[in-house]
Amino acid sequence: MSKYFFTAKSLKGKPYSGVEEAKNSQELARILRQEGYILISAETEKIDKKSWLDISLSFIPFFGQVSLKDKIMLTRNLQVMISAGVSLPKALRTLSEQSTNKKLKKVLTEISEQIIKGKNFSDSLVQYPDIFSELFCNMVKEGEESGTIEENLGVLTRQMEREQTLKSKIQEAMLYPAVIIVAMVGIGVM
Repeated sequence: MSKYFFTAKSLKGKPYSGVEEAKNSQELARILRQEGYILISAETEKIDKKSWLDISLSFIPFFGQVSLKDKIMLTRNLQVMISAGVSLPKALRTLSEQSTNKKLKKVLTEISEQIIKGKNFSDSLVQYPDIFSELFCNMVKEGEESGTIEENLGVLTRQMEREQTLKSKIQEAMLYPAVIIVAMVGIGVM
C-alpha cells in the first residue's frame, strides 16, 4: 500500500485534504467517495531508501545536523509562503522537497503529516528539540494563538541572521590566534 497526499471536495464544495493509505489512486477515490468526498488530486509519498552510509554516519555529531543557514532559509521561505496564502501542510511539503538536508527533509514531511492529522504546528515542532530551539517553538506557538505567525516568523528569521553574523565574526576572530598557535607548535617541534 502507498501513502497518498490528497485534495478532495465534499458534495457541498468544501475543500478537504489529508493523507490516506491505499493500493492505488482508484481505491483512494473509492474510499473518499464512501466518506462523501470527491478526489481532486493525489500524490504518492516518495520513500527514499536509506543507504548504509546514512545509517552509519547518523551517530557522528556533525553528520545529519541541520545548519543555521538551513533554518534561516526554512523560516524565511515559510513566512513568504504563508503570507502568500499557501496552506501550512503544503508549504512544509514544498520546502521538504526543495531541501538538500536529508534530516530536515524528513522532519518537515513528518510535521506536515502531523498537521494534516490535526496537531498544532508548535506542538509538532517541540518533538524535534535538536533542530528547533525552545525560543523558536514558543514564538510559533504565540503566533498561532495570536494570529501573527507571519510576523513571528519574520522576527525569528532576523534573530537567526544576527546569530549567524555573530558566529561568523567569532570564527573570523579565532582564526588568527589559531594560526599563530599552530605556527608556534610547528616551530617548537622543529
